[in-house]
Amino acid sequence: MGLRLRRSDYATLKMVHARLTSLCVNLMRLEEVKSFRLPKELDLRASMIMSDMKEVLEYLGEDTKVPREVSDPLNMVKAYAYISTREGADFITENSDRILRAVRWCISSLERYFARR
Repeated sequence: MGLRLRRSDYATLKMVHARLTSLCVNLMRLEEVKSFRLPKELDLRASMIMSDMKEVLEYLGEDTKVPREVSDPLNMVKAYAYISTREGADFITENSDRILRAVRWCISSLERYFARR
C-alpha cells in the first residue's frame, strides 16, 4: 500500500504542512496587497514568502521520504521554492497566483494523506 514512512518523515510532513499554511496566508495577502499597490507591504510579504519557501526546502531534504500521493504537489512547490530563493521577490510577485495554486494543491493533498493514516 505504498511507502511506509518513518516517524521522523511523518513529523516532517506535518511541519511542511504548517509552513505551507503560513505560505498560503502570505500569498493570499500578497495578492490583496498587489491590487492596492502598497510597495512596502509588497516587499515585506515577498520576503516572508521567501523565508517560508526556504524552510520548506530545508524540511524536504534529500533523505526525507515522501509518499507517492503527495510527491507531485510537493515537487511543484519545491520547484517554485528553488526558483524563488534564486530569483527573489520579483519572481514571487509576478508568479504569486501560480505559486498559490501549487501550495493549495499541496496542502489539500497532504490533508487527504493525513486523513487516511
